Amino acid sequence: MTYFDSDNIDFNMIYRNKIGNIKDRKMSEFNFKILHNILPCNANLYKWKKKTSDTCSFCNVVEDIPHMLY
Repeated sequence: MTYFDSDNIDFNMIYRNKIGNIKDRKMSEFNFKILHNILPCNANLYKWKKKTSDTCSFCNVVEDIPHMLY
């Protein structure tokens, strides 16, 4: 699933602003995981065979990264 138009994005700028320039290591790792879609949400855990369901425990829809964050 694509959430943005990748043709008009400067990935070097995103890396510098969201990962490279942040001094807090945990925050830069969190941003790295979001940008690379490896944050452990239910959809990813289900895909990685760590959970039996990919649905949100509160609203019973697929819990991907945007759903988990918002």
